[in-house]
Amino acid sequence: MKKIIFLTFCIAAVLGVCFADGYIRRGRALPAASAGAEGADADGTYIASADGADGTSAGGADGVNGRNGANTGNTAGTNPNDVGSADGANTGDAAGINPNDTNTDGMAGAQDAAGHEEDETIRVLIKTAGFASSCHEQVVLDTALGFTAQSGEHVQKYPAGQIVFTGTTEEFADGKALRLTSADGRFDIRELNRDRADETYEGVLELRRAEEGILLINELPLEEYLKGVVSSEMPSSYPEEALKAQAVCARTYARRRMQEQSLGNLFADVDDSVSFQVYNNQDRSAAVDEAVEQTAQVVMTDEKGDLIDALYYSTSCGLDVHADLSGEAVFAAFLSEGSLKAYEAEEPWFRWQTDLNAKQLGDICDLAVQERLPSGAADRMLARRTDGSEQVIQGEYDIRAFLGALHPVVTLQDGEEISDMALLPSAFFSLQPVFQGDVLQSYHILGGGYGHGQGMSQNGAKRMAQEGMDFQEILKTYYGEVQIGPQAAETDGQ
Repeated sequence: MKKIIFLTFCIAAVLGVCFADGYIRRGRALPAASAGAEGADADGTYIASADGADGTSAGGADGVNGRNGANTGNTAGTNPNDVGSADGANTGDAAGINPNDTNTDGMAGAQDAAGHEEDETIRVLIKTAGFASSCHEQVVLDTALGFTAQSGEHVQKYPAGQIVFTGTTEEFADGKALRLTSADGRFDIRELNRDRADETYEGVLELRRAEEGILLINELPLEEYLKGVVSSEMPSSYPEEALKAQAVCARTYARRRMQEQSLGNLFADVDDSVSFQVYNNQDRSAAVDEAVEQTAQVVMTDEKGDLIDALYYSTSCGLDVHADLSGEAVFAAFLSEGSLKAYEAEEPWFRWQTDLNAKQLGDICDLAVQERLPSGAADRMLARRTDGSEQVIQGEYDIRAFLGALHPVVTLQDGEEISDMALLPSAFFSLQPVFQGDVLQSYHILGGGYGHGQGMSQNGAKRMAQEGMDFQEILKTYYGEVQIGPQAAETDGQ
């Protein structure tokens, strides 16, 4: 009997240590090693539409002002070279995080009929101004009614007004995380410089000291998080059914990242940049809130009941998901003829073109697309130089970055010219060399669409909704015969 009592005491002690050290978090164990950066597209976060929709500038690498109708969206997992933010690849060790930090989240709550927590929460790593880094030199908070900060057993109250936390703040002395709860459930986070007037973040904030600064994590209900995502990823002036389609994509994407523990090394599920989904970069609206609420718990799953990877982007070039456009001649003809019905045909980015002259090409004497994906996107390109050397550029993101670095001036189909793009608008382009005699003078590039071209085209969704399609029809157009609804509950043994 004494042995049984002693054994029971030992088991309880071990479990207690696990909870105290943060190894168990809301029913999802933290990974032992970093999963690495999500392969993000970095196309920018929601560019204002040509028809006067919300938004004024891109937040990502492209920085295109006043154009396009929606964010180029996430491309996580599309291409291992598709890194939207180098900082997103930080591991816990690189950030100097103590693996023994206390996490006071507690265990998962009760399950609903769909197999998810009734108060399902998501942990969002809030990046610095311009989404430049994961670690803040200081965190400046403002509250209307004050807040409390809990670190282990220690609780401290703070008055209303502005409070500044730095890495030397005495509350970090014990090396534990600070859990901040405001009296009204709202914090204003200063110095983030997002593209919205409202600096308010709802839910709980968690601060963790790292070697390079402070990690700032916003923990809140998933459905509330989605309202901050959809408003930042699609203009709120878009039709209701397009907003619903976007909400389902965003929910599916977030749930999958939560399952994968994609950012567990930084004690979060996702961050708030294009490396995952942009969050709270634009003001929320009633239309977006309603779209999220009307699709509550709805996700897309495959025939096995698993969440699909619900990628999305801004504008397609008229893609037919059933056609094989990997042949060079076939794709060039497709771009030139545009025979396929395209919902985005009137969008400025549907077709674009640019020229690379001898000065821009420098010592490049030959460019050629060697491989294309079935969608037609360039996936491998060869650049030859005058000294005889060759460079292979692999992956749609790296190809776009390589050509973007040559500083092309892109002309949209409505005549507007866009310069200083860090990325070519898309990898859906054909290269046409221009010779004078035997001497290469330039390359004419004819392209189409904006973004990585996988999953849902947001401007396509807008046009479909305008033609009377509902959100389920829109989603099945892009993702095929997926199941759309609450995810079935998991059973033992799965």
